[in-house]
Amino acid sequence: MAKCLSGIGLVHKLQADYGSALDYYTRALDIAEQTGNKLGMAILTGNIGSVYSEQGDYLKALEYYLKSY
Repeated sequence: MAKCLSGIGLVHKLQADYGSALDYYTRALDIAEQTGNKLGMAILTGNIGSVYSEQGDYLKALEYYLKSY
């Protein structure tokens, strides 16, 4: 389920619909956290960081990039 939500988030990101991308990535991250999927959590926090970077919110992007490690 998290992979599906992440894929939908990617589509929204590519369409520059950043609000929806964040929504889907965050929902996917919640599932990854609930299931203990550490790799998924790292990837999704990086994806969220990239959305914030695309929006020009570099401090928020950095926060998520650091969480992904």
